Amino acid sequence: MLQIRKGRLSVLLISLLTFLPLTAAQVELNGVSYTPEDTLPTDEGIRSGVLDNGMAYYLRFNDEPRNRADMALVVGAGSLVEDDDQQGIAHFLEHMLFNGTENFEGQEIINFLERIGMSFGPDVNAYTSFEETVYTLEVPLDSPDVVSTAFDILADWAVNATLDPEEIDKERGVIVEEERARNQNVNGRLTEALLPVLLGGSRYAERLPIGDMDTVRSAPREVFTRYYETYYRPDNMAIVAVGDFDLDAFEQRITETFASLENPAEPLAETQFEQPVSEEPIYFSFTDPEFPVTAGELSYARPGDTFDTVADFRNLMAQQLYVTMLNARLSERARAAEPPYLNAEVSIGDGIGGVQEFSFSVVTEDGQLETGFDALLEEAARVEQFGFTETELARAKQDVLASLEQNFAERDDLSSAFWRNAIIESHLRGLVVTSNEADLRLGEQLLPQIGLDEVNALTPDLNDPAGRVVLALGPSAELAGVPAEGELEAIIEAGLAQEVTAYQDDAPQGELLKAELNPVAIVSEDYIPDLDVTLFELENGVEVVFKPTDFTAEEVLVSGVSYGGTSQYEDEDFTNALYTTDIASEGGLAEYSLPQLERLLAGQNVSVSVSLGDLTENINGSAEVADLETLFQLIYLYATEPRFDEGALSRLQSQLRTSVQNRASQPRAALNDAINEAIYGDDVRYTPLTLEEVGGLSLDQAAEIYQERFSDFSDFSFTIVGDVSLDQVQDLAQRYLGNLPATGRTESWQNRVPPLPKGSQDVEVFRGLEEQAVLHQRFDGPFFDPEREQRFTLFVLERVLDLRMRNTIREELGGSYSPSVFTNYEQRPSKRYTVGAQFSADPQRVDELSEAAYEVFQSLRDEGVTEDELNRAKAQLSRDLEEGLESNRYWLSVLPFYFFFNPEDDPLVIVNFEGTLDAVSAEDVHDLARRFIVAERFTEVTLFPEAYQE
Repeated sequence: MLQIRKGRLSVLLISLLTFLPLTAAQVELNGVSYTPEDTLPTDEGIRSGVLDNGMAYYLRFNDEPRNRADMALVVGAGSLVEDDDQQGIAHFLEHMLFNGTENFEGQEIINFLERIGMSFGPDVNAYTSFEETVYTLEVPLDSPDVVSTAFDILADWAVNATLDPEEIDKERGVIVEEERARNQNVNGRLTEALLPVLLGGSRYAERLPIGDMDTVRSAPREVFTRYYETYYRPDNMAIVAVGDFDLDAFEQRITETFASLENPAEPLAETQFEQPVSEEPIYFSFTDPEFPVTAGELSYARPGDTFDTVADFRNLMAQQLYVTMLNARLSERARAAEPPYLNAEVSIGDGIGGVQEFSFSVVTEDGQLETGFDALLEEAARVEQFGFTETELARAKQDVLASLEQNFAERDDLSSAFWRNAIIESHLRGLVVTSNEADLRLGEQLLPQIGLDEVNALTPDLNDPAGRVVLALGPSAELAGVPAEGELEAIIEAGLAQEVTAYQDDAPQGELLKAELNPVAIVSEDYIPDLDVTLFELENGVEVVFKPTDFTAEEVLVSGVSYGGTSQYEDEDFTNALYTTDIASEGGLAEYSLPQLERLLAGQNVSVSVSLGDLTENINGSAEVADLETLFQLIYLYATEPRFDEGALSRLQSQLRTSVQNRASQPRAALNDAINEAIYGDDVRYTPLTLEEVGGLSLDQAAEIYQERFSDFSDFSFTIVGDVSLDQVQDLAQRYLGNLPATGRTESWQNRVPPLPKGSQDVEVFRGLEEQAVLHQRFDGPFFDPEREQRFTLFVLERVLDLRMRNTIREELGGSYSPSVFTNYEQRPSKRYTVGAQFSADPQRVDELSEAAYEVFQSLRDEGVTEDELNRAKAQLSRDLEEGLESNRYWLSVLPFYFFFNPEDDPLVIVNFEGTLDAVSAEDVHDLARRFIVAERFTEVTLFPEAYQE
């Protein structure tokens, strides 16, 4: 399946792209010639078929993650086919299939999956759209019984829903709360106002998947059964299974399980709903006090593209080249000394109803939307009139082809969920799932054929009003300067009438790092065979922890950390310390501005970032192996030649001003501020940023702080994980990390965290226009012994709390769609813990649900956990940790935990976690609950709508 991302291009391939003469007549794959009109070859790993009853099936072997099967039931019906009395039933029915089938009563499907270590949400879920309903589950392949049960679940979803009226009534509240969480906010108000304008009187405007809440509250069982019996039928469904299994065995199971299913006697009526492209332009203005930004969009709709021929593949690559080049120009404009907008971008993608949308979007400071539109249209018109340059096209081709190279290198590392989703899209939309190898070979042959004329021709006719949609959005017409709908046409026409000149490509010349660095000595080295980890120290004191992996081909991740951070600075310097790395990141490096640096790095899949945390300074990066030296060079330059310029500061201040001005009206921001105030008081490090603090940012002070934090690497520890050898890592580390400045300084951190609050607290916040409340409950206290066993006990406690909170608040009371549980323990600067829960709800039910949630905490404190809960929590944690061991990012986080932050702890727990986890008993969890869930340490913060203040 074609994926495009930035990456590296070899010198040979650059030459091929520039000089290789090929005709557009044909390409060759595995000795077979294809013309532009020929259908693309499907990935050879996919096996497909159709049972006699019309049910389609798709299988593919994939061992990422190992010992897992990722499965799906695809129903070719969503909300569009609902009758008038069924609005919302397609989605409601999706919920009901988790609430009882003939072979799995009540919550038994979820219970079964949790007992084998799967989690509701990440591993078992479903979604309903306009056109389809899809159920997914991931199961371990530990035993035939688990696999057999997984097939039984799919079969029951397909034909054995019980639709118990009592369960329907219980679930009504959950759907209502889901609608409340999704729609009763500024996004919902925008959707309600915008969709009728965009979709007109089409079926799409009348059948939003969430449905009509009056129908949800009152629809009888017959309405559900009518939909289920009509559309849940073998000839309207497909089974998808991807994973680490034998294809023959799974194909046989599919036949045994589903071939006997029968279709209703009446054939399924064919339905076809399309969203026509409007012949008239659409202009729409929307203001809302809670809208977070001032933004505009100009889009052009046209009939959607297919993706099944060689010509389609070529067209998709040409589109990517166009988007890459124009976004580079828009990004460059955003980094001007006085930028006309905060951010702008162009995209080409699928809209609703098979329409393709060519969209230009812009975000500006309040009052600057017209200026932003003018600049956006100026760049679009510049491309329309003069096109792109050959040097821009060459860089874009480097990125596109290098992305295909990287995808090919990672062909064995793509997740089963990726392939499952690709196959589902193919089944539903009639697309071809190509292999990564086919993508690369096609790219090698087709990209040289794509010239400037072809890419330039993709620019829509900006002056043609047909299919044009212009949106202007903001917090208020007065303060944000959002033009009225009647003014938008004149703004667009004036913007398109600007005189423009051709673009001048300021491509930098030279090397990223001009100095030759001599390698320094390695002063000590150690190897831990059980972890396959090598530790070594360089002459300047820099320590390196390295683990080679083969989880993701060519990928290397780097993380550097040392103690210090913003804790080293007094309150009056805190804001400058907080944003110093943001300013540095915007400035570029050495002699190169940020746009020049990006051009210089064209074709390289590499990134590096610097940041200051509360207690640490950090450098993080990623690269493919061929670009790993560039990554180390960037680290060296961030330490030795950062750029601080007024333009970077000015751009950051513009962004922060907009954020501060619009944040005040955000209900969730008010909630978070109240929580921080309850826990930390009015400490400057936990209070919201002010306009005065934004204006007080100083370039000189920020540069001075940056120099203090990143000019001495004596106590830095770097963790390197990925598909690279020790010899390569040591060579690069000795030359680049070993030459980082160092004076022998060893720093710690300062404890600037306010003391814990005393006594219980009950805080009410009134913000927001909709009937939506948010309830936040938590316990905070001292945690004096967070040893390994205690940490694992806390992990188990969190999982048990999650199970209970979901069962009580969602399933039993229908009080919230998605209650969440959180825990945290802090080892430094002060040893403390947090255990809590948060969920949205009906404001009228806050008292009831507050009491119910508190009782969940109390029950754990007073009664402890059952063996079933304990085993489910352990199984989930075990599966998560097992999968983590196959992930570079997991190792990148866990190695510093042991080798930098907790060097006294035993790092072998990383691979021997089962013993520690098994040792956690029900009494351990109960004991921790008794210590943590204490009434005197309880805080409740509730967000109510503004109307409730009276």
